[in-house]
Parts: sequence; structure tokens; C-alpha cells
Amino acid sequence: MSITRSTSRHKPASRKSSFSSSPTRTSRCRRRLARWYPSTILSIWTSRPLAASAAHGRIVSTVKSSLRKIAATLASLTWRDFSGSARARVAELLLDVFACAAEGRRADPYPDFIPGSDGDASLWFADTTRDPSHAALVNGTLAHHAELDDGNPRASLHGGVTIIPAALAVAETTGATGEALLAAIASGYSAAVACGRPLKNGIETHRLHAPSMVGCFGAAAAAARLFDADEDIMTGALALAGTLMPLGPFESFTRGASVKDLYGGYPAYIGVQAALLSRSGVHGPDELFESKRDGVGAFLGHAATPAFELDLDEVMHVELKPWSACRSVHATLTALEKLLPITVPITSVHVETYAFAAELSRDADA
Repeated sequence: MSITRSTSRHKPASRKSSFSSSPTRTSRCRRRLARWYPSTILSIWTSRPLAASAAHGRIVSTVKSSLRKIAATLASLTWRDFSGSARARVAELLLDVFACAAEGRRADPYPDFIPGSDGDASLWFADTTRDPSHAALVNGTLAHHAELDDGNPRASLHGGVTIIPAALAVAETTGATGEALLAAIASGYSAAVACGRPLKNGIETHRLHAPSMVGCFGAAAAAARLFDADEDIMTGALALAGTLMPLGPFESFTRGASVKDLYGGYPAYIGVQAALLSRSGVHGPDELFESKRDGVGAFLGHAATPAFELDLDEVMHVELKPWSACRSVHATLTALEKLLPITVPITSVHVETYAFAAELSRDADA
């Protein structure tokens, strides 16, 4: 890789630049840089082959990362690639999130919460439009308010409030067909779980709220598809989603802070922004999941141990909530319902659950 550097702004034109690619000077430069940014520089100054991307003129590895492999598939999918069962399930998920949003709009918890500029994307159940990013933010937030939106325990994903608002907002803006919209939604669910499963354990270990984080990947994938993203732009959108995803502390959940509602809408906003930024040439790190020190796996303190797997039937793993509550208490509520009617006095109730749910309950009671 050759590097040229202009020196006319700093030195007389007659003077030669002190920059040289001689082995001695290069080695010295490497040592200095490695002291400043060890993991990043050492990964660059190795024998890894590099190539320039024609799409944005950036430098990327010619060895495909996990993220890029997923992106290549996501960019090429069509609605016909999904099974009949998956296609029918997407329609059910659309109806479900609309019902959640209708309840959120009825409660109207944030009457003045309509940020953003004018655009072509609708705010659901309101005679107002906004730009796609902010429409996704508002719609996802309202749909999450009632705690009834869908869930996928494989990656702790709430795709209905993170992926669907982003997809619909971009589809309205671009004039996408119905099939393109549905394919984008199905792709978003698959992408979110493929990227979210390797992070799930690390997220929970750090007491963070997984849906607010992994939903960014699905929203970015869905939005990028509706912007007709190729492999490069899809990779960039996913990488940006993983770089910009919010930290969702569980304290907002256990303490009843109203910001918890934004754990639905904000990932949708990030996803649309990630797709837009990638289209404009901004790019995140392709090898986000490869490094134990640099990627999101290292950020969470866990390597990305589960294999990346893009399941085109991922929507079939989605659960619809019967109760307006966190999934962790649904088994208990279902068991209680089956005991009804209770005709004898209750002296005590003993509940057994998994450790993470018990810890959350203790925090809420503290």
C-alpha cells in the first residue's frame, strides 16, 4: 500500500518531505503508533490483505467478516426467499405492533413528543408526518409503552417496536412496494437475532437491556434494504448500528423510569440513521464481532462465542405477549391463571424462576 502526502501547505515546495517508506523509518513509525493505539495499529500493520472499496473509497479487509457475510445475504434476499409460514407471520407481527401502538396512542403518555422535521413518514394514529428517523422514533416509543410488543428470547429482541417502525417509515419515504416492505421486515428480524445472539449473555451480565441494543441491527438492516443497499452499504449500516447502539440500563426498567419507552423507539431511530449514514459514505468497522478487545464483544466483556446464523424463518421464533409485562413473569402469570378460580385462603405464594428474572425482581423491590 503506497501513501502520498502533500507538504506544500507546511514547507517550501523545494524541500523534500521527511516522510519516507524506508524500513528503518517505517519500523519506528509502527512502534510509535502501536504505543498509541496498540490493537488497532497492530491489526493494520500486519500481512492482512487490504483492498479499497469502490463504493466509498474506504479501506476494508478482503477477508469477509461475519458482518459482511450476513450483509451480502441480506442485500440479495427477495420476498420469495422466505417460507410461506414466515411470510404469513410477518403480517401477524404487523397487526400486533399496530395494536400496541394504538394503545400507546390512546394512553398518549407524551403529547408533545413529536421531534424532527417535516417529511413523508406518518406518525401512527395521528394526522402528522415527519422525516423517517423521527417517525420511527415516535412510533416505536408509543408502541413500546404498553409492554405488550412481541419478543424473541433467542436474542431478547423486541422486533415489533424496533424493526417495523423503521421499515414503515423508510418505505413511506421511498415509495417501496408491499413485497419490498415485508421482505425488509423479515430480513430485519433475521439480522437482529444473527447479530444479537452473540451479545446476549454479555449484555445481561452487564445489566443492560438487550432489546434496546440488538434492535438497532434489525432496524438498520430493514432500512438499508428499503434504500436498495448493496453489500457494502448493508455492511456499513450494520456496523454503524453496532457502533452507535445505546446502552440501556435495566435500572430504567426496574425503577419505572419513563425513558424505558424509548428503548423501543430509539433503536428504530438509530437503524434509520445508520442506513442513511452508510449511504452517504460513513462506515463502521466491518470486523465488529471478530476482535475480543475492540469489537462489541470486547466492549461487553464477552467474545462473540455463539456462531452467526442467519435464519430466514426467524420470525417463527417470535412470541406474542398475552400479558402486559416483561416476558420474565409470563410463566408465573400463566400458572396463576390456570389455578383460578381459587376458592381457599392463600397463605403464601412460592415462585421459582431463572436467576436473571429473580435478580430483576429483587432490584424492583429494593
